[in-house]
Amino acid sequence: MSSLPAVLRAIVCYLFVIANGVLPPVTATAAEYNFVSIEGLLEQEVGRLVIPQVFAKMGIKITITPLPGNRAQAAATSGKKDG
Repeated sequence: MSSLPAVLRAIVCYLFVIANGVLPPVTATAAEYNFVSIEGLLEQEVGRLVIPQVFAKMGIKITITPLPGNRAQAAATSGKKDG
């Protein structure tokens, strides 16, 4: 992991902590979020697979739809998607 930028290392560590049950799951009402990602980018493809699983442990449903860059940005900034 030493080749990863510091911010990415912090995110990976945080996701590891949550995924391994170190932090208790949130028991509040279930939330649902719909995000977009830029298709074809490796780091966003990894996030698209991992992030929904991590947040599911906290009772939050996450869906991530890959789109071409400009369409992803338009969907996120217009409010059609959560981000």
